[in-house]
Formats: sequence, C-alpha cells, structure tokens
Amino acid sequence: MFEGKNYYEILGVPQNATQREIQSAWRTLVKQHHEDLAPDEEMKSAYKKRMFVINEAYEILGDEELRKQYDNKHELNGGSNIEWVQNQLSRANEILSADVSYASERDIGVIEFIMSESFGDYRYQKNVQLGTDWMLKVVQNRPDMAGKIVATAFKTALHKKDFRLLDALLEKAPGAFRYDKVHRFAETLKDRGFEVSKHYLYLAHIFCARYTIARNNGTLEQELKSVSEFLAAPALQEQVSGDPGGLLLTLLKYAPQTITQAQFDSYNGIVYQMTWTHNGRRRSQNEEAIKMIMEARPDLKRLPQEAYEKKLSSPAQPSLGEGPS
Repeated sequence: MFEGKNYYEILGVPQNATQREIQSAWRTLVKQHHEDLAPDEEMKSAYKKRMFVINEAYEILGDEELRKQYDNKHELNGGSNIEWVQNQLSRANEILSADVSYASERDIGVIEFIMSESFGDYRYQKNVQLGTDWMLKVVQNRPDMAGKIVATAFKTALHKKDFRLLDALLEKAPGAFRYDKVHRFAETLKDRGFEVSKHYLYLAHIFCARYTIARNNGTLEQELKSVSEFLAAPALQEQVSGDPGGLLLTLLKYAPQTITQAQFDSYNGIVYQMTWTHNGRRRSQNEEAIKMIMEARPDLKRLPQEAYEKKLSSPAQPSLGEGPS
C-alpha cells in the first residue's frame, strides 16, 4: 500500500500536519471529488478512482500508528526500503510462529504492516489471512492488547468484509473500542456513501457495547450525539429497504431519543408513498416499525397522509440523514 505514494502530497498537507489538519484536508477533498459530484457518467469512474486514493491516504495518515510506520519507512535510505521491508517480513514470520501470550505492541505493528503492504495479489491475500488469524489469537489470549487491534479490525471489515476481528473484540474486549476510532469508522461509512449494510449493524453492536460503558463513566451525552448522526438515519433507511437487519430494534432499545422529529417526518413521508397495491409487504413492515418508534418515543408526532403530501412537495423537506441542528 505504501509503495511509491506520497500520502501527504495526496492530501495536500505538510509532513508535520496535525491530525485535525489531516482530517480537515480529507473532508475538503471528499467534498470536491466524491463520485456523486462527477459532471457526467464518463467522469464518474475517474472521480471514484481519485476518491479511492484519497481515502487510502487518510486511512494511513489519519491513524497515528499506521502514520508512524509510513513515516519511518519513507525516511530510510532516501526512500529505498527493500532491506527494511525484508526485515519486517522476516520479523513477521517469527511473530506468527511464536506464542501470542508474549505479543507486544511492536509485534502488532509489524503484523499490521504486512497486512497493509502490497506484495502482489496472492502474497497480500495470504498476509491478510495470516495476520487476521494471529490477531484473533491475540484478542482471545491477550485482551489487554485488544485496543491496538481495533483499527485493523475496522479495516478488514471495510475492505475485506471480514468481520471476525470485530466479533472477537465485541465478545472479549468491548471496552477496547475507543470513541475516536469508533467515530472515524462511522465517518468513513457516512462519507464514503456506503449503502446500509452489515457495517452499519456492527456499528450498532459497537454502540451498544459502549452505551453501558458511557453510562458508567458519564460520557453518555457524547455517545448519543454520535449515534444520532451516524445510526438513526441508516436505521430508518434499512427499514425502508424492506430487508431490515435489526438496526432499528437496537436503536430503539438503547437510544430511542436520538431519532429526531425531522427524521421521523421524512421517514413517514417515504412510507406514505409506498402504495398498498404495489408495496404492500414493505408498507406493512414499515407501519409496524412506525408503531414501535412511537411506543418508544411518544413525543414524536405523526401527521396524516394529506399533510405529508403537502410537505413532500416542498424542496425544503428534510432527508432521513438530517440529525439535530
């Protein structure tokens, strides 16, 4: 992944940029180069490729541990790092065959490196598999080191659709999900325009795990603000799709107050557009969902269909994605 790429130049930031500056630069580029902004279909592919590179740069520089590895590598031998890479591979082989009970933070960094480096498709796939299997053992045997694996767990879920590390962390070390890393994962899902999927459901599971912790340490308000922005809209969109995966039930159980009236209004408007003749099953499912929402949130008001038809004709109608102002 690192080879031949200057991620600082891609994001347009200096090498001593702060994390806040890196995030700000990434957000600006997302707004400029997202594929939805392409002027026509022919340009869409170019925009998509550009966004892939921008996101790749942010994933490395936006993570302090991976950024340190990247910086160290590019400082060696004026950019010639074949020997360094070979040393890392040799060290990785030793780590993979050793007892994970003695795994260190440095060992995790080496394994993360071989999982992110491109050595050809076959070698890369093999490294990811070996690294993931090793990290699963670390989580099982060294839960005290679990926090160092969260970033990789998110990456394997995003890029490989491999959720095993997330499953293991949720079971063995739910406290390892620090707020900043969870927030970055949620932002990535939102800013990349991922469709409502298994990723959002895992985000709900992680939130549930953090919810209990947040109640105990007094950070619940911060958690609820986050979930309103990143989970309420996907939960409602998942219901609209007609193939709900349980995200709304999770939200109603743990944080029903995060659904705003604006989101509820928009959701009702969409449901009202589902005709019983052509969308009877979906309409029925969503009517049941609305009942559950109103039971959990009796303060939310549902206007009759005629009122929504008038609102839907207005260009100012809010979208499901709108959270609290």
